[in-house]
Amino acid sequence: MSNRMRADIQALRALAVLSVVVYHAELDWLPSGYLGVDVFFVISGFVITRLLRAQAETRGQVDLRGFYLRRAWRLLPPAFAVYMACAIASWFFLARDEARDFFAQVLGGIFFAGNMVLAEQTGYFAGEAELKPLLHIWSLGIEEQFYFLWPLIFFLRPAYWWPLALGTLLVSLGLYLQLQDRYPSEAFYYLPFRGWQLL
Repeated sequence: MSNRMRADIQALRALAVLSVVVYHAELDWLPSGYLGVDVFFVISGFVITRLLRAQAETRGQVDLRGFYLRRAWRLLPPAFAVYMACAIASWFFLARDEARDFFAQVLGGIFFAGNMVLAEQTGYFAGEAELKPLLHIWSLGIEEQFYFLWPLIFFLRPAYWWPLALGTLLVSLGLYLQLQDRYPSEAFYYLPFRGWQLL
């Protein structure tokens, strides 16, 4: 059964979506609904790792070009549609300073670095976050960076895959636990602090 058709993964995705929607609807009965995004990271890491591992084991190598093209085809068209719609709306609704920040977010999104731009502009839970129409692109940035880097591990000998994955997970989790209080914005928005969720 493919990852795409697995009922358990689809159920987890549905729960994650529901929790994020309820959180953003500001309903008091699910105050930690934003954690649905973390669930998406876990699902993405599982699905992508399973796909890459199967390809490396059956074909003897990972088709990087095909992998990157499939990820781009899946993620970029809807992302660019959102960027265009928000750009048109920003012309009418955003003040000059807000528009400048917005277009920096668009450029960050185009170059798979929206999370980095947002880390410099605001905290996710900050009051001014409501004025960031592309605040949600931070998670896409993290996933795209993961998609770019993670397939490279499968060019190593299979004996190195799991030790390297486990080592990376532990380093990432350690960074997050040690630095989240001192650098909350970076710990929230940057892949090195979030990588453990994808692994």
